[in-house]
Amino acid sequence: MLKKPLPLPDIHHIRHLHGRIGRFRFLTVVMVAMIALRPFLEGFFTLSLVTDVLFLLVFFSGVYAVKGERGAYRLGWALALAFAALRVLDLSGWLARVGPFEKALVLLFLLLALHNIYRQIQAEERVTMDLIFAACCSYLLLGMAWAHAYYFLEWLQPGSLKGLEPAVGDDISEFTYYSFVTLTTMGYGDILPVTKQARSLAILEAVTGQLYIAILIGRLVGAYVGEPRGEK
Repeated sequence: MLKKPLPLPDIHHIRHLHGRIGRFRFLTVVMVAMIALRPFLEGFFTLSLVTDVLFLLVFFSGVYAVKGERGAYRLGWALALAFAALRVLDLSGWLARVGPFEKALVLLFLLLALHNIYRQIQAEERVTMDLIFAACCSYLLLGMAWAHAYYFLEWLQPGSLKGLEPAVGDDISEFTYYSFVTLTTMGYGDILPVTKQARSLAILEAVTGQLYIAILIGRLVGAYVGEPRGEK
């Protein structure tokens, strides 16, 4: 029995929402919603489609949010459409396992988005609220990118992380949890890096997270607060 095909987001509606509430504010809201809702909807096929749609919204809204160089923009669209096609094939049961290919596309897109958002932040002369949301959005993208890096490490070297669910498979939620715990240096200790490679990634992510908050977001918020109210 074929599963219900995944509905694609309305691109024109995404563009309209971007214009009303800001490109990066919209992308940040979608990403937070996806992270918050995904654990509660897993196990229910119909409801889990919501998280798939949210993930596609991250892709398509991310393409609109990081419009810059023509080549990067086209690459972003190609990755987004390829990911959407893989999700449809996966949910329809036409391919046995597409997890690693999906994760590779997502990781490439996250790195592309991070690169373009950082360039846009550096190019802006005025600090606006949407620019602050761009920094917050890139922080979330950073955590998701590291999550996919841990996924591939565990895929290539099983047992690199201790404390994962026994049948984690292609599920990214465990790696997302560990990534953000490491990025924010909360360090609960329920999932631990046990190989040299995993520990090296954990160190790099923790340092990256702290420097990001201290240098980039701190500078943007300070500049925004210091601007005259009428210019914000």
